[in-house]
Amino acid sequence: MLGADHATSDTFVWKNESRNLQAATARIPFLMVLPDPLIASRKDPEKVRDIVRDLNRALDGHAWSQNDAPFFMLALLSHSPGLRAMEAERRWHTMGGERTSPYFVSLKPEAKVIGIDAVADLFGENDAEEPQLPHEKASWVSNPNELATSSPSLTPVAAAMQTYLTGYVARCGSDRKSARRAREPKATNRSGNAYTEREE
Repeated sequence: MLGADHATSDTFVWKNESRNLQAATARIPFLMVLPDPLIASRKDPEKVRDIVRDLNRALDGHAWSQNDAPFFMLALLSHSPGLRAMEAERRWHTMGGERTSPYFVSLKPEAKVIGIDAVADLFGENDAEEPQLPHEKASWVSNPNELATSSPSLTPVAAAMQTYLTGYVARCGSDRKSARRAREPKATNRSGNAYTEREE
């Protein structure tokens, strides 16, 4: 599964007025590849290719976003023998949000589709394709003064990410170091005794 980010700094991409600029900023490269050896290993490779062609035609008639990428991945994995062999309580994941998480909450109830386009503009529209969110740039924060001005709508998301990074991730890294040190052989002195931390 290959996909691009939502933004690019190559502004020349958007300067050709003969192109549909609105469509260009709303689209990103995205593809899923089934390697030939994988297809060839199936009982009926031609049937697999027919299914892929049918899927391409079906998917081509709808609008998809990066939020759907985890949805596609989980749909593919749900048919794999390895996943089916797992106990139900072990089949959990942390992917996705809008499409795959029961805990996703929209920034505004009226906004049915939320995202960030290819030039980093935040958008949210209702069923009538009417904008429901303020025009904001989902830009990087380079100093503390920009915390209140850069994408204020996304501040709760940033706060949640900060808590995750300074909480679970920080602890996870510490746990890995401790586990690695426990596995490493201890150096010994000439008498065969292990060095203490102070001696090391």
